[in-house]
Amino acid sequence: MEAWSVVSVLSSLIRLPTYFLNVATDLPHTMAKGNRFNGVARLSEKNPTFHALDKLKITVPFHSIIGDRGKGDSPKSSDGAVEYWSSHLDRAASEFVVPAPHTAYDHPLSIQEMRRILLEHLAAAGAKPSGR
Repeated sequence: MEAWSVVSVLSSLIRLPTYFLNVATDLPHTMAKGNRFNGVARLSEKNPTFHALDKLKITVPFHSIIGDRGKGDSPKSSDGAVEYWSSHLDRAASEFVVPAPHTAYDHPLSIQEMRRILLEHLAAAGAKPSGR
């Protein structure tokens, strides 16, 4: 009976996306011990996992909001934790650099940019904002 429980049936339907499995298959060394994508120690531009993920085709529009601590020196900038090169994605629908540290998400300019993006997507979907 346990093999046919609702949880077992539903969990059997959950699978990693095919494109992710293909990337993992193409780069077996990323799955080898010591090369797992599992922590800060692996956040390096030389990590092959980043290069594999960068090649994945993202099929939804996405936007980047990147902090630079107010230095204004992109692409050499950093938000204090992440360098610009690690945040920048060529295929982003938009990129907005905020004079803020790593916590750029709560900067007023970031909030304004998120609102702009959401309203743009609402308009593209034919929806009307509620005025809030």
